[in-house]
Amino acid sequence: MAMAMRELGPEVLGSASDASRPDPCVDRWSRAEHPSSRLFRLLCVGTAFCSTVLMFVALVHGIGDGAMSLVGVGIEAAVDILVSLLFLWRYRPQTVRRRLDDPSLSDEQLLYKEVSVEQCTQVCMGFLMMGLSGLFVFKASYKLRFWNHDETTLPFDMDAASISSQIAWPCVGVYTITTGLRLHFGRELGDFQVAQGALVSLFLALMGAIAGYASVFEIKGDWKAEPLAGLVFALVMFVEGFRTIYTHFYEVEDEVEMRLTAGASRL
Repeated sequence: MAMAMRELGPEVLGSASDASRPDPCVDRWSRAEHPSSRLFRLLCVGTAFCSTVLMFVALVHGIGDGAMSLVGVGIEAAVDILVSLLFLWRYRPQTVRRRLDDPSLSDEQLLYKEVSVEQCTQVCMGFLMMGLSGLFVFKASYKLRFWNHDETTLPFDMDAASISSQIAWPCVGVYTITTGLRLHFGRELGDFQVAQGALVSLFLALMGAIAGYASVFEIKGDWKAEPLAGLVFALVMFVEGFRTIYTHFYEVEDEVEMRLTAGASRL
């Protein structure tokens, strides 16, 4: 069946169903109207708001102070914003779908389009994360080797340490809770992708903990803790980028077929 769909292409997916297959996208769309999906959308909105504030604070101070740990937290917060927006689009209410979706496309064609956008976005994000990990290795290594820790740079180090200590531990708490809630909604909605989205929250909580731990040493005067944290972030970002690419490298037709026949999804 997957080979046949691949030959036909997305333009005729709407006519590829047979009598033995469940109604196209019934399980897919019914999940968007599930009572738990409304709470899940509220979670996505709240998480996107928190991540936006975190991203702004971390990037502004991280770039200004030359603190790779803060920049890493800001980038991971941006990734979490993107994931939350993708989930909001994935679980958009029926009234929104009727306004925004092309009425000339069948449910299967809409699903094909959605899966294609999901794959493209996630794979591009994965490659970006892996590329940024290399940049982090370079910048952190450069800071370890050439950073002049004297009276001129001390205010930057102290500001970075202060901001890291202020945002790190709330970040750990918020995104640890978010991890648990995403796992819960993944089970409630029967959507493995939502459960796997908890990994993004877990990575953000982990990076917050690392930044907070490094700030303790920075405040005591050990400025090398900050670039060392940047090197750890580089490893975390590389692993996350590779995982994202690997789990989204599939044939779109096969993914559509799997979602239609099994009501399942892959991250």
